Amino acid sequence: MALVFIWYPTIVLLPVCRGVNVTTLFIYLLLFHSFYTYGKKPFLSFPFLIPFVVCLASYFISAIFGYKIALSVAKWVEQYFLVWTIWVAFKPTKSNNHFLFYNMMGYLLFLDAYAMVESVTIENPFLDYLRSCGVDIPKQAAHYVRYGLYRSQSLTVWTSIMAIASGLGAIFLAFSFFEKKLKPTPILYLTWVFCMIGVFISGTRSAMAVTAIGAFCFLKKLINFKYIVILSLVGFVAVSITGDFFSEVVNSFVNPEEAGGSSVEQRSLQFLVAYRYWMNAPILGNGLDFTNFLVAQEVGLLGAESILFRLLIDRGLVGLFSFLFLYGYSCWILYRKGLSNLAFILIGFAFGKLISLMFTLDEAYPFAYVVFLMKILNREKLKLLKLYLLLLLMKEKKNNVDHGENERRIESNPIL
Repeated sequence: MALVFIWYPTIVLLPVCRGVNVTTLFIYLLLFHSFYTYGKKPFLSFPFLIPFVVCLASYFISAIFGYKIALSVAKWVEQYFLVWTIWVAFKPTKSNNHFLFYNMMGYLLFLDAYAMVESVTIENPFLDYLRSCGVDIPKQAAHYVRYGLYRSQSLTVWTSIMAIASGLGAIFLAFSFFEKKLKPTPILYLTWVFCMIGVFISGTRSAMAVTAIGAFCFLKKLINFKYIVILSLVGFVAVSITGDFFSEVVNSFVNPEEAGGSSVEQRSLQFLVAYRYWMNAPILGNGLDFTNFLVAQEVGLLGAESILFRLLIDRGLVGLFSFLFLYGYSCWILYRKGLSNLAFILIGFAFGKLISLMFTLDEAYPFAYVVFLMKILNREKLKLLKLYLLLLLMKEKKNNVDHGENERRIESNPIL
């Protein structure tokens, strides 16, 4: 289960048969196994049960009442079931946590090292092989450059996916480190460096924004003289070495029109086209996959590079409400549980989905990181509670022993 989650951005590209990917097969096998092993009770204890059910309902409504019955709905909702299964089946023991952390570091190091090589050589044998096998993966032109570097896809379908996997992975490891669940090691530091390089060489501003917003989940831990000094030195060295590169990055946010990508005018035209098709079925939407059909027909949507377009066209107002409810209500749940800092991971990802498509990573994807961290933190709270109860029991036992000793002294002493 941990490996399916960690390698998801890559193995989602691998087909089993027509319409079924490796991830779809693995996730539903894990789901049925977990349900058979643990029963329905753990599934009902899922903290995000209500928003997940609302979102799943919106998918099934669009799949049934759209322009055609979409049997591909199982693929669209697989990430919801992966998160749900993680909540039920993952046991945050020391060995399981160790397995999760170090396998994630291994994947991220491999992903970003491959991205660096691709950025230099402009070659990607892995994706070329998949294309030769008939997998539909967009081919980037050799001049697909930003900030003076070729924008790497690495082992994922697009540059933004590589960057999101790197950014969220770095945040996950950093949060675990600051919560003292992960010990500092050279491989951890190297992973952080590689992840940040991966985020920047992707040239994807939305991924940079997601990473920056998500990093607020451990920002309070950085308000420490030691960390401030270390980060200041690292930042100074990084800017000194790559000053021109960082200047271009900053300028791309200040003047986005000059950096390439979809301009404000292009996004406005996309919205006008999306609005026209949304009005055909404003409540329930036109059905799943309808936006992909329109993109293929080249009606002016280009890549429909925002989840807002796809929500309105495919799932209508019901889908838009479910998306807002999913993130809004989930952040409220985290606040109620005293884990409001984890909400920044969700907020960052939601912002990224609104300004960029992040194809293959749907709205449920960041919840996997949040649920893993919730399980790890809850186990620590449970250990503290057990320790507290044990101390109370020992204190009560000691009081009982002292009370019995006093009674014996009274019985043996006639004066008393």
